[in-house]
Amino acid sequence: MTESTGSTHKVDTMKDARRLYPWPSGLYELVGRLWRALSPSCRTGSPEVVMLQFFRHVLFQHMRVDVFESPLLHFLAVLGIDEDTHRLREGNDFSYMLAGIVYCCRVLGVEIILPKTFRRGETAEDDQRFLELRLKHLADGSFSPMAEMISLLAYSRHCAFNHANAGAIAWSDNDSTIAYKGQKIPLARFRKLVDTVVTEAENILWREVLWQVDTERFAIPVDALEDDVTYTRRGYSFLQNARNGLEDTRMWILGQMEAHVDGKKLLKDGRWQRRATRRYLRRVDHFRELLLLCVH
Repeated sequence: MTESTGSTHKVDTMKDARRLYPWPSGLYELVGRLWRALSPSCRTGSPEVVMLQFFRHVLFQHMRVDVFESPLLHFLAVLGIDEDTHRLREGNDFSYMLAGIVYCCRVLGVEIILPKTFRRGETAEDDQRFLELRLKHLADGSFSPMAEMISLLAYSRHCAFNHANAGAIAWSDNDSTIAYKGQKIPLARFRKLVDTVVTEAENILWREVLWQVDTERFAIPVDALEDDVTYTRRGYSFLQNARNGLEDTRMWILGQMEAHVDGKKLLKDGRWQRRATRRYLRRVDHFRELLLLCVH
């Protein structure tokens, strides 16, 4: 809606698209049938059947000179206009859209030529007919909308591969500030963020996962651990290596659980308590999320 002399009027953004499109013979009537088949108020006939008839007309259209006689290619031309910038999309921003449409058209083409309900009883003649129609309407080099889309897709991919991405990150002259998409972030704040996340992860690990008080925290010499990454036996890790001295960690953590007031709530009369166990596992997941962030 736009303001004009104190009143509002609706802007028809599709006016030019409709005005410039030359309706091929029979398509206007077919679109009307499809509209009525999909309309809840005046539904007539099977929507699936009418829809396949529409796509057969659109996909199996014979083209020679004016590619915009094809509804598909006319639609792609309109789709190539960026609504925000009012300019044509670049190949890097359009190739994924085109690839999705090409894929859907191929699926629809197979369903039109060889309907799913008849595939179990298809014969060699059906296979030959499929190959002939595929070569005529769904392959590159044919006078069809699909051939034009495949050619356009190859060109858009070429554009995407050669696309020079503008840098989203820039440093200040004294390397004290980083700008991400124009937003300036002092490195001191970034370092504080990292320190805060590491501290929070450590506190959750010791207090809520290992049930350890702050005065009993200990360190494991990570550099001294032996881990043979070429050893691929299922279920084996560096924890099973006797030289690391970590084989009894399961029993240790169970002992920590039995000695802690919150840990005792997990196991009662030899049975795991579902609600308390789920609460504990959520803490473990929270720690692992923070650990993933710290590692990166």
